[in-house]
Amino acid sequence: MIPKCLLIAGVTLLAACTSAGPRGPDIVKSGNAVTATRATEEKFALIEVDRTVAKRASAEIARNRGWHANQGAGPVRLGIGDTVQVSIVSTSDAGFVDFNSNAISPVSTAALPAQKIRETGRINVPPIGEVEARGKTVSDLEQELTRRLSEVLVEPSAVVQLVERQSARAYVVGQVAGTGPVALDEVNARLIDVITKAGGPTARTEDLEVALSRRGRSAAIPMDLLFRDPRYNIQVLPDDVITIQPPSTKITILGAASRNQTLEFNETDVSLVEVLGRSGGLQNRRADRLGVFLYRMLPREVVASLGVPVQDLPGETIPAVFRFDFSEPTVYFIAEEFDVQDGDMLYISNNLYEEIDALTSLFRSVVVSPVNSAQSIID
Repeated sequence: MIPKCLLIAGVTLLAACTSAGPRGPDIVKSGNAVTATRATEEKFALIEVDRTVAKRASAEIARNRGWHANQGAGPVRLGIGDTVQVSIVSTSDAGFVDFNSNAISPVSTAALPAQKIRETGRINVPPIGEVEARGKTVSDLEQELTRRLSEVLVEPSAVVQLVERQSARAYVVGQVAGTGPVALDEVNARLIDVITKAGGPTARTEDLEVALSRRGRSAAIPMDLLFRDPRYNIQVLPDDVITIQPPSTKITILGAASRNQTLEFNETDVSLVEVLGRSGGLQNRRADRLGVFLYRMLPREVVASLGVPVQDLPGETIPAVFRFDFSEPTVYFIAEEFDVQDGDMLYISNNLYEEIDALTSLFRSVVVSPVNSAQSIID
């Protein structure tokens, strides 16, 4: 019989020298799961993954990327560097001489040369001189010019045309034919319009993502999703930065994998099977096939859509743990349909029998080896 002191020492030594994490049953039966009866400070959603859950979770990745809200089309306000052309139209009962036709016409039209709005924010409009144009819409400027011209002309009317807009620009960088600023010269300049003006992508849309940075906040979506779903084709605002680049998806793998590491994929859709394949898969003896877990933070509404009761889960963002049972042969088809996302953590729990075997090996080393050594001394 092994002495009690050696048993305690062996267990303590095993716990101290191993980096093994919790076993599968420890996570499944954890009091921190939403099904727990005891109170906890931190609760999480435990989601058993089947094919329906895999498809729904993958679809939610695309629908919940934190994409920018569409602020809608706004009025075009003139700014420094914009080119405008002003035409002055006057009417008179006495008529005006049309020298082109040698006739009398009741309408006189004078088109001024196109001019840029100067750094002072003004343009020159004879016969009234300089007029403030910066910050005005085309309609505002027409009304202002008409009011000023009526002081020196008979029933005048001003027509303003925005020839070229340079004051409002978005910036397109990355894998496009022409990087740099793109003038937003339309009231409804949407994302696809701006990318097209930059020459379009230089690689397949399936291999790229679109990142849009606006006022200190950045969000990214797969580029093919932009062309498939019109909800993502939002209005581009001045000073937006649009980056076209291959995606980067980082997954951290811990536990009883062939190697603990962080993998990076330059792809838009990466399945759990691809992650396991790249990492070397589960360790044959050490891994608990019943306990493969993927950790992910999810919006509250997404957790509810996956069938988890959320009334006991606080907060708008909920820690979620997806559980895969790799003892079932069909789980590989399910894992193929389950897409990972950037920031996921995959944990493969340790097999209970492997830990028992490790403990047995430890006892052999602390009990049998000293006996053999003592016997050799006696001999």
